[in-house]
Amino acid sequence: MSRNCVVSLQRWALLCVVVCAATASAQELTPKSGALVAVDTGQTLWIAPVGGKMQVIALDDYVVPRKDGFWRVRLQFKSLAPDRGFRAIETELWAAPLNKGKNAVAWEEKAPTTEKQEGQTEEQQQSEPEIDSDELHHQELHFLSPDYISFYAQRGEDSETYSLLKISDGQLNEAALRVSEEKPPIPEAVKTRDMKACIDPKNELSTDDLLTYASDVSYGIRRGRGKWHYASMLGRIGYHTDCAVSVLPPKSLVAQSELFPDWKEIKDTYPDAEDAFSSPVHDLILIFYQNRLMVAPVQQGKIGKPLSRLEVNGKPVMVEWALGKYVDAWTHQLTPYFGVYQPKAKTSQ
Repeated sequence: MSRNCVVSLQRWALLCVVVCAATASAQELTPKSGALVAVDTGQTLWIAPVGGKMQVIALDDYVVPRKDGFWRVRLQFKSLAPDRGFRAIETELWAAPLNKGKNAVAWEEKAPTTEKQEGQTEEQQQSEPEIDSDELHHQELHFLSPDYISFYAQRGEDSETYSLLKISDGQLNEAALRVSEEKPPIPEAVKTRDMKACIDPKNELSTDDLLTYASDVSYGIRRGRGKWHYASMLGRIGYHTDCAVSVLPPKSLVAQSELFPDWKEIKDTYPDAEDAFSSPVHDLILIFYQNRLMVAPVQQGKIGKPLSRLEVNGKPVMVEWALGKYVDAWTHQLTPYFGVYQPKAKTSQ
């Protein structure tokens, strides 16, 4: 064999080693986590590694993972009769298993009844006409998980409240999910102290006066600075104010993962960051900023170069993580129903 052939073979072998090492390194640096991300525009994104690259697909609906599979869910609000000057809101959950298809109908809206209720006079019936609930209130979804949902609602100009609902299975052999009011596990002493700090910082009200406000306080869950927080609203006719809550929701409620790196490091690296979510195994981070989402690996405690940048036009209301073998399993289950991601404009509700 000639000397030129030997040199060529050596170069070829060296090139193969370099290429193989680079390929192995790239595969090793690719995060192994997948994130199911719901945005308050009404979209759900699935962000996961496929073939050594991060893939993003989406569905124009909210999708939550539960023990019996993935469900598409939506909230429906209905106004009830006025009570003590407030308009109550009845909440129903539209829910259908994802595997029934994108066009599945969980239930149809009932036509408004025109029959006179028992004990109601003709004059009362005429004075309480059917009211379009969309004209009565504005609602914003703030938090969504497999077991809970939280939102803000405004009824006309008279009432603003937060709500926290628990999601549970329907009756036996019923393809439905149900919601019920849930009281957040905040100690009464904490509620009293926080309410007093909010409405009576100058210590001018008596204990009895403070107690009269207690029934007008509502609680929910909101996102901010890398954590889920309680939201609290003191609402009376003509007077509403947000109040701080001095404790965080427990993991049993929000399943909150530790932010890694911490918020200070994220802000030092990306000053425009508004929120962030970290994979439980600390290999992937989602950073939200200025109606955009950046997906980046985390390597040796540092944020790596972005793998993807997306326009989102809204705020995150849910991030559920899949790890290990569940990443491929979720990809297999979601891909038939999700499609190419296109940002959806946020509409006022």
